[in-house]
Amino acid sequence: MRYLKIAVLLLFTMPLAYAGVSIDGTRIIFPADSKSVNVQLRNIYDTPALVQAWIDIGDPKKTPQAEEVPFVLNPPLVRIEPNKGRSFESFL
Repeated sequence: MRYLKIAVLLLFTMPLAYAGVSIDGTRIIFPADSKSVNVQLRNIYDTPALVQAWIDIGDPKKTPQAEEVPFVLNPPLVRIEPNKGRSFESFL
């Protein structure tokens, strides 16, 4: 019972985490007749954000550099100023 009380107390004292950068849209759809697609990001905080992005197949045992995917993401690292937006371009 003592451990349960401690666990509940710790649960309510955990800090919240908020995402400062949001992706416009919930899915990235790559049309068959298109060579590239832009992915829009927006920084909603009052401080700059540094965003690193990559494309992988979702295998947690492999690093993004070790995986072969048919797409390239450019630029892979970008700084987004406060209350501004940037885009990544994904292409074949």
